[in-house]
Formats: sequence, structure tokens, C-alpha cells
Amino acid sequence: MRDAARHTPRACVSAAPFDAASSPALQPRSENLWLHEIKHDGFRVIARESYFGFHQEMDAYGCTVVAFVNCTPNPVPTSGSPVITENVTSNALRIGIAGETMLTDRLKISGEAAYLPSVHFDGLDQHFIGNSGVLAEIFPQWGNGRGVQFEALLSYYVTPQWSVGVGGRYWGMWTTSALFNCTFANPGATGLSCPLTVPTPPNITRALVEQAGAFVQTSYKFDWGTTIAALHK
Repeated sequence: MRDAARHTPRACVSAAPFDAASSPALQPRSENLWLHEIKHDGFRVIARESYFGFHQEMDAYGCTVVAFVNCTPNPVPTSGSPVITENVTSNALRIGIAGETMLTDRLKISGEAAYLPSVHFDGLDQHFIGNSGVLAEIFPQWGNGRGVQFEALLSYYVTPQWSVGVGGRYWGMWTTSALFNCTFANPGATGLSCPLTVPTPPNITRALVEQAGAFVQTSYKFDWGTTIAALHK
């Protein structure tokens, strides 16, 4: 991760690795606004428009100077408190299409592709003095953009009710117009990216969020009608 600020004539650039293990996983939420389903000869297609949003928190530990000394000490050790924290909330309109079909009597393939034509982004970037946990600077971020989402899953039916599957997914969102400024600067800190006269005027920035991974899932379908009938015998 490289963090840069240009509130002064000198570009302040540092490198700090984000520790994904210490950060909560992506927390998505979705709500359908419109849905249409088509079934034909064992093939099902679903088109839907929905609201999509998520909140993500990230921590960066350690810091090494790339240009201009704004890591104190240099390098900052990876132990102790994070040197940077980033909280991001995005809300989007989602238009997607999903489909599934049986390849054999036991294999099913399914997938979904979606376009996010309108994404609103809000972020809070906080810098700390080394690994001390003492706040040095605060940078709010906001803007709008677009995104895409893809997912595919291959499932095997062990029985007609029980299936196991393996799949992969990719999410990507980026800003087309975004700004940030500095709203707090600790006068006791050295190597600050922004001046002490805050808040500063907004500056142009760019934000990009990507998530890619594989997953394994299993599902079991209960026949509640048969179960209830058996209980009443």
C-alpha cells in the first residue's frame, strides 16, 4: 500500500502494508428493487435490479519512506498500533443477470454478472504518529464511481437434496470523481502531509476497491411437506 498526500509542494509518499488478517472481512448487504425470472427446459435466468452496499475497515502496520521523510522513525516497525487506518463505506445501484443449468444429472453450473452504474463512496483515512496509536492527521474522502461483479459456481449433487460446490467471485469498484481534504493535524507530530491550518481545500483523489477469491459451499434442501406429514402419522 502506498499513501500519498499533496497538500504541500513536497509530495509525501510512504509505503505501509495493510494487514488483511487484522481487518474485518467485507460486510456486504443487498436488497432487491426489481426481479424477473425465466425458466425453460432446465435452464433458469434471473434479471434483477438491486441496492448494494458494504463497509470495510483496514489497518496498515509499519512504514518505509519512498519520498520525503514522513515516516518517523524510518522505518516504523510492524509491531504495536497501526500507522494508518482506513474505513470505507460504499452504496451502489446494481443491475445483474444470473443463470443456472444442469450439465449432467449431478453437476450444476451457475453464474452471475452485474454492473454497478452508480456507486457513492465515503472514506476516512487516519494517520498516526509511528506505531504509538497517537492520532496525527485525518483525511475524509468522498466521491462517485462505477463497478462490476462476477461470480461462478460448480455444484455436485451427492444426493438429490445435498450438494457441494466450489466457485470464485470478483468485485471491483472505482471512483470516476472523488475528493479528499485534511480536517485535523496534530501540532506535536513531525513530517505531516498537511499544514496545521485545517480544514484544507478539497483535492482530487482516486479510490479503487477490488476483491477476488474462491469459496467452497454446501447446501441441503429439506422436503418440509414430507417431514410434516411424517410427524402427523
